[in-house]
Amino acid sequence: LILADRTVMSFNRLLPASARAVSALPQSRYALVRSLSTSVVSSQESLNRPKAVVFGGNGYVGTNICAELAKVYDVVSISRSGNPVGPFKSGSQGKVTFQKGDALQPDTYREHLSGADVAVACIGGFGANDFMRKICGDTNIQAARAAKAAGVPRFVFVSAHQYSLPPVVLQGYFEGKRAVEAELQSLYGRNATVLQPGFVYGTRYVNKYMAVPLSIIGAPMRSILEKPGFRFVDVLPVVGTAFVPPVSVSTVAKATLAAASGARIEDDASDKIVKLDWQGMKSIIANTKIRS
Repeated sequence: LILADRTVMSFNRLLPASARAVSALPQSRYALVRSLSTSVVSSQESLNRPKAVVFGGNGYVGTNICAELAKVYDVVSISRSGNPVGPFKSGSQGKVTFQKGDALQPDTYREHLSGADVAVACIGGFGANDFMRKICGDTNIQAARAAKAAGVPRFVFVSAHQYSLPPVVLQGYFEGKRAVEAELQSLYGRNATVLQPGFVYGTRYVNKYMAVPLSIIGAPMRSILEKPGFRFVDVLPVVGTAFVPPVSVSTVAKATLAAASGARIEDDASDKIVKLDWQGMKSIIANTKIRS
């Protein structure tokens, strides 16, 4: 929410001047990220469904990821509070169970990692720098280490876009996220996928009865900022922060399923972790097929 507020304020303040400057810029600063088409086994075709463990699966992004993964996997969510914050419907045949466990204390959830095919970490929060380094960094790092020690072969981490911001802005938040990415390179290499969305919009539940409709902000911004004329602007220092297209929580969830199921970047034979920004997530979704 903090990022959303700042992004909206920056967008409103900077758009008129910047829009006049983008017409001469190239349409995209990225080569299109393309993934190999991947088919995954559906629930109807397998009596022994694969297993996924989601750290932070009871929150805003986490519940959407659990629901999407349940199309293919039996899912176990690990979080300190256990049950989801808002109402939860998986809408599929997969079983989703919510368990209590502290990611910093592997003994509280180690049994649930047994036999898992993939682990996902989407724990995060805002606050003081030390708090953000711990919740966004140390907590996810410990989850990754525990997963590796349990023999989980693949790992997906929901990180954050690499904004061109001064180091002091949300310093602990971004330092924590980047520390996890570095640890995953060491632990998993190319068997880890890092999603790097900007502002994630959707319906965010404060409790089971109260929701914040972030789509009111995010959806219109995305439709504008994904237009070719705005590309390249998001790399400009500070100013570019306002021009990173928001990503729907559904997109993050679908990209997680694609990455969990083994979709890879085309012709990438290196041992580096796979990093997907908003364009990469859209591409990997478009090129990953799930058999019905």
